[in-house]
Amino acid sequence: MNARKTFARRVAVAALVAGWLVGCGSRVDQAHFDRIENGMEQARVLEVLGEPTSSSSVAIGSFSGTSSVWKSRDATITITFVNGKVAFKTFAKEGERSKERTAEP
Repeated sequence: MNARKTFARRVAVAALVAGWLVGCGSRVDQAHFDRIENGMEQARVLEVLGEPTSSSSVAIGSFSGTSSVWKSRDATITITFVNGKVAFKTFAKEGERSKERTAEP
């Protein structure tokens, strides 16, 4: 009887862990990319995509620019921020050409 309870607990824990892992899936996909809008604040982008895989910044006078990249196994999102707002964004799936959208003047 005790072995059945132990087995049931292990199955329950495994199910919870599996559910948690599925919920923590990659945000680097077309659906999340489509939620990013030109002119969106950098903080809001981080809420949608999470922390980038890599990022580099430059500042000259009152101008600042940051290029951030989010990568998964099969896709890459690249966003360029100018003064803290989305100016350019691209989405590329492995083996496909990137889709680029730029901010309107």
